[in-house]
Amino acid sequence: MTAAADGPTAPAAAPDVDDFPLQYARTQRFTRGRPRTVTVSPDGERVWFLSSQAGDDGIHHLFLHTTADGRTRRIVDAAPAAGGDLTDAERARRERLREGGGGIVGYATDHAAARTTFVLGGEVHVVDALGNDLVVATDGPLFDPRLSPDGRRLAGVVGTSVHLADLPADLAGAADTHPVSARRIIGPAPDEDAVTWGVAEFAAAEEMGRQRGFWFAPDGRRLLVARVDESAVAVVHLAEPAEPTRAPRRHRYPFAGTTNATVDLHLLDLSGTDPAADRVVAPPADVEAEYLVDVSWEPGHPALVTWQDRAQNRLVTTALDDEAATVSIVSDVRGEPWVEPVSGTPCWAGEAVVTVQDRLDLGPEGTRAVVVDGQVLSPPGLQVRSVLDADVTRVVVRASDGDATTIGVHAIALSDGTVTEVVASPGVHAAWFGGDTVVTSSATMATAATTTVVGPSGSTVLPDHAHHPGLDVEVALRRVGPHGLHCGLLVPPGDGPFPVLLDPYGGPHAQRVLRARNAWLVPAWFAAQGYAVLVIDNRGAPGRSPRFEHAIRDDLAAVVLGDQVEVLEEVAAQDPRLDLGRVAIRGWSFGGLLAGLAALRRPDLFRAAIVGAPVTEQRLYDTHYTERYLGHPDEAPEVYRASSLVDAHGRLVAAMDTDRPAAMLLIHGLVDDNVVAAHTLRLSRALLAAGRPHQFLPLSGVTHMTPQEEVTANLLRLQVDFLQRNV
Repeated sequence: MTAAADGPTAPAAAPDVDDFPLQYARTQRFTRGRPRTVTVSPDGERVWFLSSQAGDDGIHHLFLHTTADGRTRRIVDAAPAAGGDLTDAERARRERLREGGGGIVGYATDHAAARTTFVLGGEVHVVDALGNDLVVATDGPLFDPRLSPDGRRLAGVVGTSVHLADLPADLAGAADTHPVSARRIIGPAPDEDAVTWGVAEFAAAEEMGRQRGFWFAPDGRRLLVARVDESAVAVVHLAEPAEPTRAPRRHRYPFAGTTNATVDLHLLDLSGTDPAADRVVAPPADVEAEYLVDVSWEPGHPALVTWQDRAQNRLVTTALDDEAATVSIVSDVRGEPWVEPVSGTPCWAGEAVVTVQDRLDLGPEGTRAVVVDGQVLSPPGLQVRSVLDADVTRVVVRASDGDATTIGVHAIALSDGTVTEVVASPGVHAAWFGGDTVVTSSATMATAATTTVVGPSGSTVLPDHAHHPGLDVEVALRRVGPHGLHCGLLVPPGDGPFPVLLDPYGGPHAQRVLRARNAWLVPAWFAAQGYAVLVIDNRGAPGRSPRFEHAIRDDLAAVVLGDQVEVLEEVAAQDPRLDLGRVAIRGWSFGGLLAGLAALRRPDLFRAAIVGAPVTEQRLYDTHYTERYLGHPDEAPEVYRASSLVDAHGRLVAAMDTDRPAAMLLIHGLVDDNVVAAHTLRLSRALLAAGRPHQFLPLSGVTHMTPQEEVTANLLRLQVDFLQRNV
């Protein structure tokens, strides 16, 4: 590993439209070469980030921008050590984050952002702002290294146990004079083969956004660690049929209605001679704690620990007295049909606790609002998506203000609730804060994301060498129908009529209709193939309002399909270039479910469907996601059946009788550990039993995110071929 002062190289020429699938894959959706994973020091003097050297280079390096001189340096060149096998835990973490890069794909800093730590080439590194590098010796591959806030300790997970290392005060020359080794401090007993310490369980990582399982106290003398017992969780076997001699991988998966992992929180005292001595931190007696949602331990404040019940109608945040290992409730949010955990919360603003809550009494559709010590701070209609920063004067949020297609950055004054736009022009924006420095990332319909450092001495645009897609992106955005659904239409040149392709996601937690150019690249490519492409965000999509999201409770089928059909028919009535006699739909994951619903329940309208990695039977998806929207399957079996393509007996659900069934192309990765391949296999079996022809494309060695470049590129080409033959 070497330090260097140069930035990424210049971008390559824009690809030709015919080369788009391969370029799209090689550039990871045209995001490589762009600054990512930003950290700003509390004093605003240092900005750490990751970037690759070019738009088609998947190796990410560590960069540091110093605001005093406006200089950007590559602190770590990851290329020489970018190889090496990944541990199962790291492979799972990357799958949960949909991380397809290499080199340094994640890092953690101390509180001052003076030091960083990461794993590269199987080794654990600690690096300071001068480029001094210390390699920490470990007994095996270490996962998720984290620094204590003072930078003097490092913790991580080796296998199923937490390991700890003490670090020197000065990294200069430390590699030779202060060799450092990590030692085991706590882990499972020899007979606990389904217990892990310090690693987030599947439901937390996939559905709650919690990727970690341990947290340092601000003084570095204590450590909160999650102990996860998955012995009662169902086991799935992820086999690779193309390699028949390879043993299947065992994967713990909490199917809806089945037993979740048991997660206990332990407080370790690191100051004594026996740091493994620990105390259990339990929620209050009247709190059902099925899920450990998150932990936040900020300097100068008690740790905030948040639990959620199984029905997800209660979200309780407690403050930890780390001397007594006891907790007291500081926020108790209850609501129907569910209570939504929001990224960045809870947190401290001075001595007040900040949460974000769905308040149905604010505005006609309710408001996802900032609440400070139980009092609403933000105005009606400002739909908060996450909290970015908070201090004694203001809370900074990402939010949509009256237009769900724009995500701005807003500062809300603690004194009187006054809202100031930090970044709010039409587009999709994010920000990071430290001292008087703010780093913004802004994407619009005209430009890809630009990352800018704004400080007391001026502003600097960080080096960005992502490739340009070479596509004309002409999108007509509009709101349609009685629900005012957002949609975007891309039409080829000419008078038509053109075959129509619906390209939705359709499920909660993800949005397709945004004022950001890169969100429309794949639809624009399909439009260049001669299709009028329509992208619709139906009810249930985020950013609009709580009531809009709640509309899918107890119904993940009729509502979403009905909204898609309603908008399609209204847009076609307004635009004669759309040929309703030739309509197809494509989708992945929830979008795959939606495509299957369209093919089976509306073959009178849809002639073809590309059904990718679909959830076909809701009982086969996980507890935290599925039970939030459909309840417990034992209590609502008909709700589960109505929201599935295949029932528990292997029969198609609510499929329309027709002499002309829609053509269906089923696609699934055989080692998908999120939507397991059994979903599509059961659908194929049910289609065959019903005498319905279809094609099935099993993807050997492919997971839910299809990281392989050749798979991503060829899937796009094969989909066009399928559409040309069937629409």
